[in-house]
Parts: sequence; C-alpha cells; structure tokens
Amino acid sequence: MINMKLSYKSMNIVYTVSGSGPDVIFIHGWAGSRLHWSQASSQIINRRLWALDMIGFGDSDNPIKNMEITDHVELISHFISKQNIKNLVLVGHSMGGQVAANYTITHSSSVSRIILIEATVGEELRKLTMPILLIFGAPETTIFNVRKNFKTVNK
Repeated sequence: MINMKLSYKSMNIVYTVSGSGPDVIFIHGWAGSRLHWSQASSQIINRRLWALDMIGFGDSDNPIKNMEITDHVELISHFISKQNIKNLVLVGHSMGGQVAANYTITHSSSVSRIILIEATVGEELRKLTMPILLIFGAPETTIFNVRKNFKTVNK
C-alpha cells in the first residue's frame, strides 16, 4: 500500500493505492479515514484499491469552509479524473455512501457497481441504474460476510 497526496483547491488530499486490476474506490464515513478500509482491502485481490481521506478527515487538510455533500462529490470527481479512472466500483460507508450515491447519479457512465454500507441515503437510490448492494452492520464485520448481511435493490 502506497501513501500519496493530491492537491485539490489548495488543500492536500492523502490517499492510498494498492494492487492492480479493475478499480475500487473506498469512501469513508463521518469521522473516518482511509485507514478505516485497511482490514477489508487486505482481503481483496485482483483489484486496484484506492482509499482517500476526505477533506477535513484523517491526514488530509482541513477545509477552508464548511463542507456539504456536493463538495465531497466534487472532490471524488476531481480525484477520479486526475487518476484517469474510467470504470469503477464505489464502496461508501455512512456519509461516504451518500457521497458515492450522489457521485454515481451524476457520473453513472463511469460506475459499474456501487456498494453502500450503513449508508445515509434515501431518494438517491431511485435514481441509480446499476447494481446496488446495501450492507447493514459495521464494515469491519460485514465486509467479509456480504452474502449473509445484504439486501440488493432493483428497480
């Protein structure tokens, strides 16, 4: 796992990348960090795994203004563009799930699947057209037992 930095609106965003293959981006929840995904990502093979500290969390810089979900979506969009990621799976926990869902609504052509863990989403789900996996329970316990603790949402 390699720690890296990306400049975004005069702020440093810290992220990690590991592995190779199709891209998976992990988005942590409120008061989380990229380290939140360490245990889960250590179990995933044949994928390139990205985990970033959102603005104001972990080792990323603090924001210069109060952040809204749309600001975090804009950061994810910038990150994906700068890394030249085209077809990805988004995994979001709690607030990170809301960010992932809102990103996917406006960028559906770049997302093949979305996994939401205890996500704070509602009406956003009705706008998504790709496969969605909802997981309920702490990510540390459920990410390894997806088949036992999931509900799929289909239109």
